[in-house]
Amino acid sequence: MNKTGELRIWWIRNVPNHAEYYAADNLTEAVEVFEQLILADLFSDVESNVGGLQVYVGKQEYETDDGWEEWESELYWDGFDEYYDKMKEDGE
Repeated sequence: MNKTGELRIWWIRNVPNHAEYYAADNLTEAVEVFEQLILADLFSDVESNVGGLQVYVGKQEYETDDGWEEWESELYWDGFDEYYDKMKEDGE
């Protein structure tokens, strides 16, 4: 059962395949998982990939909504990509 505030990385290898999901306990771990996925795909036959970070907000009003939304921050308007770039820039 998911809890409000849980984080997960979503990752699609060779778009338009289906997303794979990887749990993360916090933003630091999310950056580490994201980095591992990027590095793993550098050494494989993956031609394209895409990923991001989601946060569980709970069930919403639509039946098709699974309760996960893209992570947002007032400090990082471009979302997780901007946060990830900043952490890598700062050496974290």
